[in-house]
Amino acid sequence: MKVVWQFYLYWLLVGIMPSFSGVSYFLIKDVYKISDLQYGILSVISTLSMLFGVAIYQMWFVKYDFRTLCYISLAVGILSNFVDLLQFNRVNIEYGISDMALICFGSGVIGTFQFAMTQLPCLVLFQKMAPEHVESTVMAFSASIVNLSRGFLGELTGAYINKQFIGIDGTNVGEKFYIIIYLGFFMAIYNFYMIKLIPLQKEITEVIK
Repeated sequence: MKVVWQFYLYWLLVGIMPSFSGVSYFLIKDVYKISDLQYGILSVISTLSMLFGVAIYQMWFVKYDFRTLCYISLAVGILSNFVDLLQFNRVNIEYGISDMALICFGSGVIGTFQFAMTQLPCLVLFQKMAPEHVESTVMAFSASIVNLSRGFLGELTGAYINKQFIGIDGTNVGEKFYIIIYLGFFMAIYNFYMIKLIPLQKEITEVIK
């Protein structure tokens, strides 16, 4: 079970990375002036991107080991963070690209694609590595760890950091949001080193056998 606990440790350490989805909402609504209808469309696109991620995984990445998938997901996240930076600096407006179009490639939507590329395959691995007679218990506990990591811990950490150190609210989000974007790049470096906690494929294969 050492391999499984390594996965748990990875998800918990990654899960504490701060998330600022609440602040991003203020940016989208108050600075980029996205309407309620457009915001609803973004939610649908975000859901579809998860299905798109699952399809891409099944077609091209199913043979890759989990570490490699995490590195690919990390690269996609860095790219989407860079898109966020360009949009915040209004570079897209200079080139005639609407905010709505660019948000579709930002971190808010791409996050669900990353979920499909990493967390869903990880749950499949948990199912394969679960010892006999306790499969349901292991899967339930594993799903709880992953769900805890996916948003709850990060939202708490993000809210605390924002309140104590950054101080972004609806009145100054257009002035200070760049701090969160740059923080995202630092979190990518942190995530890069955390990926090394993930067991190697040969270790996972031995457990499955």
